[in-house]
Amino acid sequence: MTVPAHDFVALAVAVAAVVIGPQLAEAVGTYAAILVAWIGGAMIGRYRRPPESRLRVLLFLASSLVVTMGLTVTLASIVAGVVPSWVPAGGAKHLFFPIAVAIPMFWHDWPEWGRTAIQAIVRRRFGGGEQ
Repeated sequence: MTVPAHDFVALAVAVAAVVIGPQLAEAVGTYAAILVAWIGGAMIGRYRRPPESRLRVLLFLASSLVVTMGLTVTLASIVAGVVPSWVPAGGAKHLFFPIAVAIPMFWHDWPEWGRTAIQAIVRRRFGGGEQ
C-alpha cells in the first residue's frame, strides 16, 4: 500500500494532535513531515556528493536543514500559484513532502540552476544575442 505525500502530512498532523494536543498539531505535524522528508532528501543528496570532510558534511546537513525548514511552505505556495494544476483541492500541503525532499537532494545543483535561471530571465528581458 502506497501513501501519497499529502496523506503523509495529514498523518503527521493527526499523530501530533494525539501526542501534543490540537492547538499545536497543525504546525508540529507539518514540520515533522517536512523533517522526515528532509532526512530522505539529505541521504540522497549526500550520496550524490563526492567524498568530503566531516565538517563539509555537517555544513551541508545544517544549511540544507535550515533552508528546507524555512522555505518548504513558501516554495509550495509559489509552485501552487504558478502551476495550479499540480495542486488538488487541498492546497499547497500536497507539495510539502516532494519539495522538502528536493531541496537537500539537489543541494549542490541549486547554484548552477539559479545562475541559468537568472541568465534566461536577463536574456528574455534585455534580449540576448549570440555570445
